[in-house]
Amino acid sequence: MTAGNIQTITVEALNRYVKAALESDENLRLVRVIGEISNFSRNTSSGHLYFNLRDDRASISAAMFRGDALRLKFFPQNGTQVIVTGRVSLYEKGGTYQIIVSAMEPAGLGEQQRRLRELTEKLKAEGLFDEARKRPLPVYPSSIAVITSRDTAALQDIIKVISRRWPSVRLILCHTSVQGIYAEDEIAEALRLAAKTGADTAIITRGGGSTEDLFVFNSEKIVRAAATLPMLAAVNPHSGHVVKSPASI
Repeated sequence: MTAGNIQTITVEALNRYVKAALESDENLRLVRVIGEISNFSRNTSSGHLYFNLRDDRASISAAMFRGDALRLKFFPQNGTQVIVTGRVSLYEKGGTYQIIVSAMEPAGLGEQQRRLRELTEKLKAEGLFDEARKRPLPVYPSSIAVITSRDTAALQDIIKVISRRWPSVRLILCHTSVQGIYAEDEIAEALRLAAKTGADTAIITRGGGSTEDLFVFNSEKIVRAAATLPMLAAVNPHSGHVVKSPASI
């Protein structure tokens, strides 16, 4: 092709060519990039994740498909500093240069801890954690809503202990996942369901885990849902999480 004999092609053809060029570059087939998540969204029907990865000077689009997203061991959200592994490609329809992410891990907890402190102060200022909000738990409850996964060891521990100490109590399981990208919405919905059961009190629980695994419980959505219940929070009490309720102890 010469300057005097340039072939005219369609936009689609140009994007397809650029995509093929990017994906054939060995240096771009596997990259590890560090940056902060922004504009995070999850497609509720497909389960795919979409976000931008940015630093102080630049930004790039990123996509993580459902199969890879389901393997995440932490809850990604805006402001989280992460390291992503993936390949560079181009979204043909929009002509957008992007990273197709196959794996993602937190780059550090500094930013998450800062946002946690800000959220805690915000909720304190609203009075959400005031002692006056706490309601006494019944000494002998007749029913307890348990918010956790049906597959957790924590649930079995609760069943064994309560069956031994107060066998007449009725346990109501409000099943939810307790980590991963769907956990925030599922836990909040389980808390709303627990409030409708008429149970005397509620317990939200899961077993141990890394700070990344448990960080989802710091979601503002979950904390606000929990604040409507007289509840015991049994989520790794030494990790500094903010899940509380009017009767949490």
